[in-house]
Amino acid sequence: MLIRRFAPVATLLALALPAQAQETRPVAVISVPEVRTPVRHLVTFQPGVPTCEDGDFATANIEQPFETSTLAPSDAQARPIELRFGIAANGRPVDIRVVEPEAPRAGHVVVPADDVVPSFAAWQFTSAQPHTSCRIRFEPVLVPYDAAPPGLIARYLVVPHRALPEDRRLFQRLHGEEATCLAVGAEPRTRAYPPFSELNESPGGWSYATTRFSIDDSGHPYDVTVIASDASPEMQAASRDAVARSRFAPRAATGCTYPYYLLGEVLQAPPRPELAAFEAPEARCEGGTEWAHLGQLTFPRGFQRRKIEGWALMRFDVTPEGVPTNIEVVRSEPAAAFGEQAVRIVRQARQAPQEESKRGCLDFVRFVMPDSHAQALADED
Repeated sequence: MLIRRFAPVATLLALALPAQAQETRPVAVISVPEVRTPVRHLVTFQPGVPTCEDGDFATANIEQPFETSTLAPSDAQARPIELRFGIAANGRPVDIRVVEPEAPRAGHVVVPADDVVPSFAAWQFTSAQPHTSCRIRFEPVLVPYDAAPPGLIARYLVVPHRALPEDRRLFQRLHGEEATCLAVGAEPRTRAYPPFSELNESPGGWSYATTRFSIDDSGHPYDVTVIASDASPEMQAASRDAVARSRFAPRAATGCTYPYYLLGEVLQAPPRPELAAFEAPEARCEGGTEWAHLGQLTFPRGFQRRKIEGWALMRFDVTPEGVPTNIEVVRSEPAAAFGEQAVRIVRQARQAPQEESKRGCLDFVRFVMPDSHAQALADED
Protein backbone atom coordinates (compact mmCIF):
# COMPACT_ATOMS: atom_id res chain seq x y z
CA MET A 1 0.00 0.00 0.00
CA LEU A 2 1.51 3.40 -0.97
CA ILE A 3 1.80 6.00 1.77
CA ARG A 4 0.37 9.06 0.05
CA ARG A 5 1.68 11.61 2.53
CA PHE A 6 5.25 10.83 1.35
CA ALA A 7 4.47 11.69 -2.31
CA PRO A 8 5.29 15.49 -2.21
CA VAL A 9 8.69 14.82 -0.64
CA ALA A 10 9.50 12.18 -3.26
CA THR A 11 8.60 14.64 -6.05
CA LEU A 12 10.91 17.35 -4.71
CA LEU A 13 13.80 14.91 -4.49
CA ALA A 14 13.24 13.79 -8.06
CA LEU A 15 13.40 17.35 -9.36
CA ALA A 16 16.77 17.89 -7.71
CA LEU A 17 18.38 14.85 -9.42
CA PRO A 18 19.88 14.64 -12.92
CA ALA A 19 17.67 13.14 -15.62
CA GLN A 20 19.63 9.87 -15.78
CA ALA A 21 19.36 9.42 -12.02
CA GLN A 22 15.62 10.07 -12.21
CA GLU A 23 15.18 7.21 -14.68
CA THR A 24 17.17 4.61 -12.70
CA ARG A 25 16.25 5.43 -9.10
CA PRO A 26 14.02 2.61 -7.65
CA VAL A 27 10.67 3.48 -6.18
CA ALA A 28 10.31 2.48 -2.49
CA VAL A 29 6.93 0.91 -1.67
CA ILE A 30 6.09 0.74 2.04
CA SER A 31 3.63 -1.98 3.01
CA VAL A 32 1.68 -1.58 6.26
CA PRO A 33 0.05 -4.79 7.55
CA GLU A 34 -3.59 -4.74 8.43
CA VAL A 35 -4.13 -4.24 12.14
CA ARG A 36 -6.39 -6.92 13.65
CA THR A 37 -7.81 -5.74 16.95
CA PRO A 38 -8.02 -8.62 19.46
CA VAL A 39 -11.36 -9.33 21.10
CA ARG A 40 -12.20 -11.36 24.19
CA HIS A 41 -13.06 -15.03 23.49
CA LEU A 42 -14.30 -17.93 25.55
CA VAL A 43 -12.27 -21.07 24.97
CA THR A 44 -13.79 -24.53 25.23
CA PHE A 45 -11.85 -27.73 24.57
CA GLN A 46 -13.31 -30.47 22.36
CA PRO A 47 -11.73 -33.90 22.93
CA GLY A 48 -11.04 -36.11 19.94
CA VAL A 49 -11.24 -39.91 19.82
CA PRO A 50 -8.50 -41.54 21.93
CA THR A 51 -6.55 -44.31 20.20
CA CYS A 52 -3.95 -46.88 21.26
CA GLU A 53 -1.56 -48.75 18.98
CA ASP A 54 -1.88 -52.03 20.91
CA GLY A 55 -5.63 -52.59 21.07
CA ASP A 56 -9.16 -51.26 21.31
CA PHE A 57 -10.99 -49.97 24.37
CA ALA A 58 -14.07 -47.96 25.31
CA THR A 59 -14.51 -44.74 27.26
CA ALA A 60 -16.50 -45.02 30.47
CA ASN A 61 -16.25 -41.46 31.80
CA ILE A 62 -15.27 -38.18 30.13
CA GLU A 63 -14.36 -35.14 32.19
CA GLN A 64 -14.68 -31.85 30.28
CA PRO A 65 -11.79 -29.38 30.81
CA PHE A 66 -12.64 -26.07 32.43
CA GLU A 67 -13.33 -23.28 29.98
CA THR A 68 -10.93 -20.34 29.83
CA SER A 69 -10.79 -16.87 28.29
CA THR A 70 -8.29 -15.21 25.96
CA LEU A 71 -7.72 -12.17 23.79
CA ALA A 72 -7.31 -12.99 20.10
CA PRO A 73 -8.22 -11.65 16.64
CA SER A 74 -11.80 -12.45 15.66
CA ASP A 75 -10.69 -15.00 13.04
CA ALA A 76 -7.94 -16.60 15.13
CA GLN A 77 -7.53 -20.34 15.61
CA ALA A 78 -5.93 -22.00 18.62
CA ARG A 79 -3.15 -24.56 18.54
CA PRO A 80 -4.42 -28.11 19.25
CA ILE A 81 -3.25 -29.89 22.39
CA GLU A 82 -2.12 -33.49 21.92
CA LEU A 83 -1.52 -35.88 24.81
CA ARG A 84 0.36 -39.18 24.92
CA PHE A 85 -0.65 -41.64 27.63
CA GLY A 86 -1.13 -45.23 28.70
CA ILE A 87 -4.07 -47.04 30.28
CA ALA A 88 -3.64 -48.96 33.52
CA ALA A 89 -5.36 -52.28 34.21
CA ASN A 90 -8.05 -50.44 36.21
CA GLY A 91 -8.88 -48.20 33.24
CA ARG A 92 -7.12 -45.05 34.47
CA PRO A 93 -4.99 -42.97 32.09
CA VAL A 94 -1.36 -42.93 33.27
CA ASP A 95 1.96 -41.49 32.15
CA ILE A 96 0.15 -38.50 30.62
CA ARG A 97 2.46 -36.22 28.65
CA VAL A 98 1.88 -33.22 26.43
CA VAL A 99 3.23 -33.76 22.92
CA GLU A 100 5.10 -30.62 21.97
CA PRO A 101 4.42 -29.59 18.35
CA GLU A 102 7.37 -29.60 15.97
CA ALA A 103 6.57 -26.06 14.91
CA PRO A 104 3.60 -23.77 15.62
CA ARG A 105 1.25 -23.25 12.71
CA ALA A 106 1.08 -19.77 11.22
CA GLY A 107 -1.84 -17.82 12.67
CA HIS A 108 -2.41 -20.19 15.60
CA VAL A 109 -2.62 -18.65 19.07
CA VAL A 110 -1.72 -20.39 22.32
CA VAL A 111 -4.58 -20.32 24.83
CA PRO A 112 -4.61 -20.96 28.60
CA ALA A 113 -5.20 -24.69 29.10
CA ASP A 114 -4.26 -25.46 32.70
CA ASP A 115 -7.09 -27.97 33.15
CA VAL A 116 -6.68 -30.12 30.03
CA VAL A 117 -4.21 -32.60 31.55
CA PRO A 118 -5.79 -32.66 35.07
CA SER A 119 -9.29 -33.22 33.65
CA PHE A 120 -8.01 -36.00 31.40
CA ALA A 121 -6.39 -37.66 34.43
CA ALA A 122 -9.94 -38.06 35.79
CA TRP A 123 -11.18 -39.95 32.70
CA GLN A 124 -12.02 -43.63 32.98
CA PHE A 125 -11.72 -46.33 30.33
CA THR A 126 -13.10 -49.85 30.13
CA SER A 127 -10.24 -52.17 29.32
CA ALA A 128 -9.45 -55.78 30.13
CA GLN A 129 -5.71 -55.14 29.90
CA PRO A 130 -3.21 -52.26 30.13
CA HIS A 131 -2.45 -50.24 27.01
CA THR A 132 0.53 -48.16 25.91
CA SER A 133 1.30 -45.77 23.07
CA CYS A 134 -2.08 -44.01 23.27
CA ARG A 135 -2.92 -40.55 22.00
CA ILE A 136 -5.73 -38.03 22.20
CA ARG A 137 -6.10 -34.55 20.78
CA PHE A 138 -8.03 -31.62 22.24
CA GLU A 139 -9.18 -28.90 19.86
CA PRO A 140 -9.60 -25.47 21.49
CA VAL A 141 -12.65 -23.68 20.11
CA LEU A 142 -12.67 -19.88 20.36
CA VAL A 143 -16.07 -18.22 20.74
CA PRO A 144 -16.31 -14.39 20.90
CA TYR A 145 -18.01 -13.14 24.05
CA ASP A 146 -20.82 -11.55 22.06
CA ALA A 147 -21.56 -14.81 20.21
CA ALA A 148 -21.33 -17.23 23.17
CA PRO A 149 -24.48 -19.34 23.75
CA PRO A 150 -26.15 -19.27 27.19
CA GLY A 151 -25.02 -22.78 28.14
CA LEU A 152 -21.35 -21.95 27.52
CA ILE A 153 -21.69 -18.67 29.40
CA ALA A 154 -23.30 -20.37 32.38
CA ARG A 155 -20.58 -23.00 32.63
CA TYR A 156 -17.71 -20.53 32.20
CA LEU A 157 -19.06 -18.28 34.97
CA VAL A 158 -19.04 -21.25 37.38
CA VAL A 159 -15.75 -22.99 36.56
CA PRO A 160 -12.65 -21.84 38.47
CA HIS A 161 -11.10 -18.94 36.59
CA ARG A 162 -9.64 -15.48 37.11
CA ALA A 163 -12.52 -13.01 37.00
CA LEU A 164 -12.19 -10.36 34.29
CA PRO A 165 -13.96 -6.99 33.89
CA GLU A 166 -15.38 -8.23 30.57
CA ASP A 167 -17.13 -11.10 32.36
CA ARG A 168 -19.78 -8.61 33.44
CA ARG A 169 -21.05 -8.59 29.85
CA LEU A 170 -21.51 -12.36 29.98
CA PHE A 171 -23.28 -12.10 33.33
CA GLN A 172 -25.73 -9.55 31.91
CA ARG A 173 -26.35 -11.64 28.77
CA LEU A 174 -27.11 -14.70 30.88
CA HIS A 175 -29.82 -12.82 32.78
CA GLY A 176 -31.38 -11.17 29.73
CA GLU A 177 -32.75 -7.69 29.14
CA GLU A 178 -36.15 -8.45 30.68
CA ALA A 179 -34.69 -9.59 34.02
CA THR A 180 -34.98 -7.12 36.90
CA CYS A 181 -32.78 -9.05 39.32
CA LEU A 182 -29.52 -7.22 38.52
CA ALA A 183 -31.13 -3.81 39.00
CA VAL A 184 -33.11 -4.71 42.13
CA GLY A 185 -30.50 -6.97 43.70
CA ALA A 186 -31.15 -10.45 45.10
CA GLU A 187 -29.92 -10.09 48.67
CA PRO A 188 -29.83 -13.54 50.33
CA ARG A 189 -31.00 -13.71 53.94
CA THR A 190 -30.74 -17.51 54.17
CA ARG A 191 -28.78 -19.49 51.57
CA ALA A 192 -29.60 -23.21 51.38
CA TYR A 193 -27.31 -25.77 49.72
CA PRO A 194 -27.74 -29.22 48.22
CA PRO A 195 -26.72 -32.20 50.39
CA PHE A 196 -23.33 -32.51 48.65
CA SER A 197 -22.17 -35.43 50.79
CA GLU A 198 -25.13 -37.50 49.58
CA LEU A 199 -24.55 -36.77 45.89
CA ASN A 200 -22.18 -38.77 43.71
CA GLU A 201 -19.39 -37.38 41.57
CA SER A 202 -16.48 -39.38 40.21
CA PRO A 203 -13.10 -38.84 41.96
CA GLY A 204 -11.38 -35.85 40.40
CA GLY A 205 -14.63 -34.94 38.62
CA TRP A 206 -16.61 -31.70 38.64
CA SER A 207 -20.18 -30.83 37.68
CA TYR A 208 -22.52 -27.87 38.01
CA ALA A 209 -26.15 -26.76 37.83
CA THR A 210 -27.18 -23.13 37.24
CA THR A 211 -30.70 -22.19 38.33
CA ARG A 212 -32.97 -19.32 37.29
CA PHE A 213 -35.74 -18.05 39.56
CA SER A 214 -37.89 -15.09 40.57
CA ILE A 215 -38.46 -13.57 44.03
CA ASP A 216 -41.79 -12.37 45.39
CA ASP A 217 -42.43 -9.40 47.70
CA SER A 218 -41.84 -11.53 50.79
CA GLY A 219 -38.42 -12.78 49.62
CA HIS A 220 -39.56 -16.29 48.63
CA PRO A 221 -38.20 -17.79 45.38
CA TYR A 222 -40.61 -19.18 42.78
CA ASP A 223 -40.45 -20.55 39.21
CA VAL A 224 -37.13 -22.24 40.02
CA THR A 225 -35.63 -24.01 36.99
CA VAL A 226 -32.22 -25.35 35.94
CA ILE A 227 -31.14 -23.46 32.81
CA ALA A 228 -27.70 -25.07 32.28
CA SER A 229 -26.05 -28.12 33.80
CA ASP A 230 -23.79 -31.11 33.23
CA ALA A 231 -24.67 -32.63 36.60
CA SER A 232 -26.70 -35.73 37.37
CA PRO A 233 -30.53 -35.51 37.64
CA GLU A 234 -30.12 -35.89 41.41
CA MET A 235 -27.79 -32.88 41.59
CA GLN A 236 -30.13 -30.80 39.43
CA ALA A 237 -33.13 -31.65 41.59
CA ALA A 238 -31.14 -30.87 44.74
CA SER A 239 -30.12 -27.50 43.26
CA ARG A 240 -33.73 -26.54 42.55
CA ASP A 241 -34.73 -27.57 46.06
CA ALA A 242 -31.87 -25.58 47.61
CA VAL A 243 -32.92 -22.38 45.82
CA ALA A 244 -36.56 -22.94 46.80
CA ARG A 245 -35.49 -23.22 50.46
CA SER A 246 -33.39 -20.05 50.31
CA ARG A 247 -34.78 -16.69 51.47
CA PHE A 248 -34.03 -13.21 50.15
CA ALA A 249 -34.68 -9.60 51.04
CA PRO A 250 -38.39 -8.76 50.53
CA ARG A 251 -38.02 -7.19 47.09
CA ALA A 252 -39.70 -8.59 43.98
CA ALA A 253 -37.29 -9.53 41.22
CA THR A 254 -37.27 -11.66 38.09
CA GLY A 255 -34.57 -13.48 36.13
CA CYS A 256 -32.25 -14.19 39.06
CA THR A 257 -29.61 -16.93 38.74
CA TYR A 258 -27.51 -18.98 41.11
CA PRO A 259 -25.07 -21.84 40.42
CA TYR A 260 -24.07 -24.85 42.50
CA TYR A 261 -21.13 -27.11 41.71
CA LEU A 262 -20.08 -30.52 42.96
CA LEU A 263 -16.47 -31.65 43.28
CA GLY A 264 -15.67 -35.36 43.49
CA GLU A 265 -13.65 -37.10 46.16
CA VAL A 266 -9.85 -37.28 46.12
CA LEU A 267 -8.46 -39.21 43.17
CA GLN A 268 -5.57 -41.07 44.74
CA ALA A 269 -2.26 -41.53 42.97
CA PRO A 270 -1.53 -44.75 41.07
CA PRO A 271 0.46 -47.36 43.06
CA ARG A 272 4.15 -46.65 43.51
CA PRO A 273 6.79 -49.13 42.35
CA GLU A 274 9.49 -50.58 44.59
CA LEU A 275 12.64 -48.50 44.82
CA ALA A 276 14.84 -51.59 44.53
CA ALA A 277 13.79 -52.04 40.89
CA PHE A 278 15.48 -48.74 39.98
CA GLU A 279 18.66 -48.87 42.06
CA ALA A 280 21.85 -48.63 39.97
CA PRO A 281 24.91 -50.76 40.88
CA GLU A 282 27.17 -47.69 40.87
CA ALA A 283 24.94 -45.75 43.28
CA ARG A 284 26.53 -44.55 46.53
CA CYS A 285 23.89 -43.10 48.83
CA GLU A 286 25.12 -43.94 52.32
CA GLY A 287 22.98 -42.54 55.09
CA GLY A 288 19.77 -42.58 53.06
CA THR A 289 17.86 -39.52 51.90
CA GLU A 290 16.92 -37.80 55.14
CA TRP A 291 15.97 -34.22 54.30
CA ALA A 292 16.79 -31.31 56.59
CA HIS A 293 14.71 -28.91 54.48
CA LEU A 294 12.18 -29.55 51.71
CA GLY A 295 11.42 -26.04 50.48
CA GLN A 296 8.03 -25.00 49.15
CA LEU A 297 5.79 -28.01 48.61
CA THR A 298 3.17 -27.24 45.95
CA PHE A 299 1.07 -29.24 43.51
CA PRO A 300 1.55 -28.93 39.76
CA ARG A 301 -0.89 -26.42 38.33
CA GLY A 302 -4.50 -27.56 38.12
CA PHE A 303 -4.26 -30.90 39.94
CA GLN A 304 -4.94 -29.69 43.48
CA ARG A 305 -8.04 -27.88 42.21
CA ARG A 306 -9.44 -31.26 41.13
CA LYS A 307 -8.05 -33.10 44.18
CA ILE A 308 -5.86 -35.40 42.06
CA GLU A 309 -2.85 -36.84 43.90
CA GLY A 310 0.40 -38.05 42.33
CA TRP A 311 4.04 -38.93 42.88
CA ALA A 312 7.44 -38.70 41.23
CA LEU A 313 10.43 -41.02 41.61
CA MET A 314 13.57 -38.89 41.58
CA ARG A 315 17.27 -39.74 41.12
CA PHE A 316 19.93 -37.24 42.24
CA ASP A 317 23.38 -36.72 43.70
CA VAL A 318 24.15 -34.78 46.89
CA THR A 319 27.22 -32.63 47.51
CA PRO A 320 29.05 -32.72 50.88
CA GLU A 321 27.26 -29.46 51.70
CA GLY A 322 23.89 -31.28 51.37
CA VAL A 323 22.87 -29.70 48.03
CA PRO A 324 21.06 -31.99 45.51
CA THR A 325 22.59 -31.99 42.01
CA ASN A 326 22.08 -33.90 38.74
CA ILE A 327 18.35 -34.16 39.47
CA GLU A 328 16.31 -36.30 37.10
CA VAL A 329 12.81 -37.79 36.99
CA VAL A 330 12.85 -41.58 36.79
CA ARG A 331 9.07 -41.91 36.63
CA SER A 332 6.00 -39.88 37.59
CA GLU A 333 2.28 -40.61 37.79
CA PRO A 334 -0.39 -39.97 36.72
CA ALA A 335 1.23 -37.24 34.61
CA ALA A 336 4.64 -35.84 33.73
CA ALA A 337 3.61 -32.59 35.43
CA PHE A 338 4.23 -34.21 38.83
CA GLY A 339 7.82 -34.98 37.85
CA GLU A 340 8.36 -31.45 36.55
CA GLN A 341 7.11 -30.02 39.84
CA ALA A 342 9.16 -32.52 41.86
CA VAL A 343 12.34 -31.28 40.16
CA ARG A 344 11.62 -27.80 41.52
CA ILE A 345 10.98 -29.17 45.00
CA VAL A 346 14.14 -31.31 45.17
CA ARG A 347 16.22 -28.44 43.78
CA GLN A 348 15.17 -26.33 46.79
CA ALA A 349 15.62 -29.15 49.32
CA ARG A 350 18.71 -29.64 51.49
CA GLN A 351 20.24 -32.51 53.43
CA ALA A 352 22.54 -32.26 56.42
CA PRO A 353 26.23 -31.72 55.51
CA GLN A 354 28.35 -34.88 55.35
CA GLU A 355 31.98 -35.75 54.73
CA GLU A 356 31.49 -37.29 51.28
CA SER A 357 29.16 -36.71 48.39
CA LYS A 358 26.33 -39.09 47.50
CA ARG A 359 25.65 -40.46 44.04
CA GLY A 360 22.58 -42.03 42.45
CA CYS A 361 20.18 -41.52 45.36
CA LEU A 362 16.50 -42.42 44.85
CA ASP A 363 13.50 -40.93 46.60
CA PHE A 364 9.78 -40.37 46.06
CA VAL A 365 8.10 -36.99 46.17
CA ARG A 366 4.44 -37.57 47.01
CA PHE A 367 1.68 -35.07 46.28
CA VAL A 368 -1.23 -35.67 48.64
CA MET A 369 -4.20 -33.47 49.47
CA PRO A 370 -4.19 -31.42 52.69
CA ASP A 371 -7.11 -33.43 54.06
CA SER A 372 -4.79 -36.45 53.88
CA HIS A 373 -2.68 -34.63 56.54
CA ALA A 374 0.24 -33.84 54.19
CA GLN A 375 1.01 -32.19 50.91
CA ALA A 376 3.83 -33.01 48.51
CA LEU A 377 5.80 -34.98 51.08
CA ALA A 378 9.03 -36.84 50.44
CA ASP A 379 8.62 -40.55 51.00
CA GLU A 380 9.88 -41.85 54.31
CA ASP A 381 11.02 -45.20 52.91
